Amino acid sequence: MRSIALALVGFQSIRSAAQGIPAATIEGHVGNHASGKPDRLGWVVWVDDITGEYPAPKAHAIVDQKSMRFIPHILPILVGTTVDFLNSDSFLHNVFSISTAKQFNLGLYPTGRVPAILFDKPGVVAILCNVHPEMSAYIIVLKTPFFAAPGPEGHFIIRNVPSGNRLVRCWSEDGRIQERRIMLVAGTVQTVDF
Repeated sequence: MRSIALALVGFQSIRSAAQGIPAATIEGHVGNHASGKPDRLGWVVWVDDITGEYPAPKAHAIVDQKSMRFIPHILPILVGTTVDFLNSDSFLHNVFSISTAKQFNLGLYPTGRVPAILFDKPGVVAILCNVHPEMSAYIIVLKTPFFAAPGPEGHFIIRNVPSGNRLVRCWSEDGRIQERRIMLVAGTVQTVDF
């Protein structure tokens, strides 16, 4: 599903570049400790202070349930995106959230039924299963399409970001939000590490 999120970034970024907005690239790493070993937490990095109209994608994002795990565990999406909640397990799940950004309870449902939820407010939405308390996931709902979910090595890249003075934020699964203010120059690559 990380590829879906990155595809969304690519689609929206191409639109911005096509409109003649000078753009730059942000790349970096997250979660490195002094020990040199990366964190095993989930992360999302995004550019927060870009104004404009960013229509949500028509294609739904997907959160699946396989082997009593939510896949993906971390899903960044644009405000207005609909997420389908699949159940690929052979038993029932009950997906719910009590988060401020989105509250819902899908009830018990089997494989074959695919409930969908529209995420219409920005924020962090913690997803749980009422039947299996060890299951958890996060949907990070963002106002701009300039975001990335770093892979297991902690590397991320965000392309075609409009140039200018930008605020880059980084959310981690333990609830921390870090931020860096950077100056993006069109046609360059700016490194930002968290």
